Amino acid sequence: MAISDIRLPNGQSFKIEEWLHWPLFSVVEGAANTNVNLMAFSYVVGNRVPRAGNISTGGRIATPSDTNMVVRNKINHDEAFILFSSTYEVWAIQGTNNSDSRYTNPPLDAAAVAPIFRGTNLAMMGMSMMFQVFVGTGIKKPMVQYPFSYLGQGIGAYATGSGDALTITAGGASALNLNYATGGELGPKQNQRLLNMPVFIDSDRTVKVEVNTPAGNLAVDQDWSLKLYLDGIKRRPVA
Repeated sequence: MAISDIRLPNGQSFKIEEWLHWPLFSVVEGAANTNVNLMAFSYVVGNRVPRAGNISTGGRIATPSDTNMVVRNKINHDEAFILFSSTYEVWAIQGTNNSDSRYTNPPLDAAAVAPIFRGTNLAMMGMSMMFQVFVGTGIKKPMVQYPFSYLGQGIGAYATGSGDALTITAGGASALNLNYATGGELGPKQNQRLLNMPVFIDSDRTVKVEVNTPAGNLAVDQDWSLKLYLDGIKRRPVA
């Protein structure tokens, strides 16, 4: 007989059939070389996407591809969420400057054409940015906190290259990118870090996810779009 109910030591009960795998996601954006202090999961479709600095494309209104939050900063009143992992995807909104390229002929090793995010920029993001999850109204102590480099990039495209410079001058191919940003290992199974202890976020509880650069400006040369995922299981709306 399959398990349908789980009872915790504190008396709480969970019905398995009421839960489903449902990662929450939210996009934040930033300009090149700017201070970052953004709150993800703080908006719903139709609100403005949070951004840092003056992004080249300007501000924009959130669509269903930016967030699947039902309520701003909160788990909906008839749902709940158990967080067991976090991951992300990152895209460039603009390309990089080739003036400091090691190779003066195409394809210019430092080039990265949007939406490709340069590997050096991702390394700077990992070194300088913090990721924090707060649960509860007015709570100052995060439930989850670590440098961005601790996060594995468990989803999205990945690429490999020989590292050699290629001489390509045919039309648009002259801008071929050889510097592709991936967040660690090449497959999701090896590269999505699990929490040692899941975080339970009850119905109607405030949840805030902050990304910031405590030391100041994030020293990257591309405007960027970052999609953060809180991976876990969500309690479906029930009567």
